[in-house]
Amino acid sequence: MRDRFTAAGGPAGELGYPTTGVRALPDGGAFAHFENGSIYWSPATGARVVSGAVRQRWAATGWQNGVLGYPTTEATDLPGGGRAASFQGGAIYWSAATGARVVGGPVRDAWLAAGGDAGDLGMP
Repeated sequence: MRDRFTAAGGPAGELGYPTTGVRALPDGGAFAHFENGSIYWSPATGARVVSGAVRQRWAATGWQNGVLGYPTTEATDLPGGGRAASFQGGAIYWSAATGARVVGGPVRDAWLAAGGDAGDLGMP
């Protein structure tokens, strides 16, 4: 987790200063919170930065204990605008117009097959 924090620029980077120490989780994972986000780690997914509206929506689903599980990617910019991050049980898609939405399973598969955010359906 320290390596991921350093790679994100340390306290001068996107996360800012830590607000907690690294805390172990009962399932073998760990996390640390920062002024502008969090880093979550599990043996299966590695260390991932989660921030902004994606983090808020993930928190509302129950963090790693919810339907989404741990993050498997960090949020990336989408070609049509907005951001997306993948998790073990689905993904969160965010745009200024739609907010942060959880999409998973066959619905996500069909949406991606139809072009995802750049397709006719647009953002969820």
